[in-house]
Amino acid sequence: MVSSSEAGGGVGGAGPPASGEVAETELQAGALGLLGVIIQGITHIAPGLNVLLGLTFIVSIAGLTAPIAYVIGGVICLAVAVVLAQLAKHLTGAGGYFLYVSHTVGPRAGWLTSWIYFLYDPVAVGAVCAFTAALLRDTLKAQYGWSINWYLIFVILVAIVTLFTLFGVALSARAMLVLGGLEVLIFVALAFSGLVSPGPGGFNVSSFNPGNIPNFHGIYLGVVFTILALSGFESVAPLSEETENPRRNLPIAIIGTVLIIAIFYTLVNWGVLVGHGTTGVQKSTPRG
Repeated sequence: MVSSSEAGGGVGGAGPPASGEVAETELQAGALGLLGVIIQGITHIAPGLNVLLGLTFIVSIAGLTAPIAYVIGGVICLAVAVVLAQLAKHLTGAGGYFLYVSHTVGPRAGWLTSWIYFLYDPVAVGAVCAFTAALLRDTLKAQYGWSINWYLIFVILVAIVTLFTLFGVALSARAMLVLGGLEVLIFVALAFSGLVSPGPGGFNVSSFNPGNIPNFHGIYLGVVFTILALSGFESVAPLSEETENPRRNLPIAIIGTVLIIAIFYTLVNWGVLVGHGTTGVQKSTPRG
């Protein structure tokens, strides 16, 4: 234990606490470099899952110009990321949003924000594992005729996540780097295959022509759901105490994550549309 007077300045240069002690933790200082923090933000967004679940829906409402919705959503999220990056530059600590909101709005607002975040974020792990288990069960049965209870797959996935958590952030970052990188590469390859082998309509950039927007309502809803698909970049905020040079690396990681995933979504969506055939998509989308 270290007394507050010995600890020097408080978190983020806000001054030392009036009293009390700073508890020792098992956080691994400097365990994550810039790449490790970026991959944390990317995997928290879950780009592959969002493409599988959201791309078809966004195309159904935004039509051929769904990539424009991803660009607009990316710009909006980038504006939020810039603000978050400035906070990360001046306030360093593992508190994340609690730290930021407490220092800018007030302690009560910070407490409420952190609890809301806590009630949503850990639950998402279980939901993603359950969905993945059900998807994997259906795929194995359809492709190979294997009948595996999804509960068993779910328990295995949760056990793997738990083990990586217990063995520290450095090991988790390496695993995410490999698996997350593979996930992104697979979908980028899919996008390029569509661009190289286009469907009806051929290779074109009509998806980026604002004149092809079917209606304001469709593009508006498309933007709303692209923002949801981009959410998760803020997950790097609590990694400050385990990040090397956090005042430099966290802001870069926050903004970099948004840029990388916005470009990824736009490219993949465009590639899938061209590969499927832009002519059919344009005809099937109601206008007005």
